[in-house]
Amino acid sequence: MSQILQWHPAFQAAMQIGRIFKRYNILEYKSPEKSHTVNSFFKVVSYAGLLQSNTQREQEIPPEEITITLIGDRYPRRLLAYLKRRHRIGIEQAYPGIYYVEGLLFPMQVVVQRELDKGENVWLSRLRQNPRNSLDGGQEGAKSGVKLACKQDFAPSCTSDGHPMLLARL
Repeated sequence: MSQILQWHPAFQAAMQIGRIFKRYNILEYKSPEKSHTVNSFFKVVSYAGLLQSNTQREQEIPPEEITITLIGDRYPRRLLAYLKRRHRIGIEQAYPGIYYVEGLLFPMQVVVQRELDKGENVWLSRLRQNPRNSLDGGQEGAKSGVKLACKQDFAPSCTSDGHPMLLARL
């Protein structure tokens, strides 16, 4: 499940996950039983490339205004080992459960949900299928005070093999 979110700069300081965000942010979420793979990495990088290139004017969306976030319950060891070996990336743990990946075309972070700080990221743990598995055990609700809203417009596009694909654009 991928989403392209346009991020308001005022939110950057409010949440750990948002500190890397620029104007356009692609989030790829994996359910707890799945992990990010090399293939899912290339898929999300291709979304970033399509977002940047599918415009009316040259560099209407500057590449430096796009970020990628991979969210999952597991640390993607094989993927990150591949990126280290093949692309000589650097990995920095910015916060518990949040790793910045440096040295790629687009800034990227990996979010490992089960490692996240409970107090800072309760809202993010709500993405899990079973709310009892969330960081707060399903106890925190509206009192967490964090609401995530996204307005989406969809821009039709096609993959290289001609399959239709939708890109959420704000």
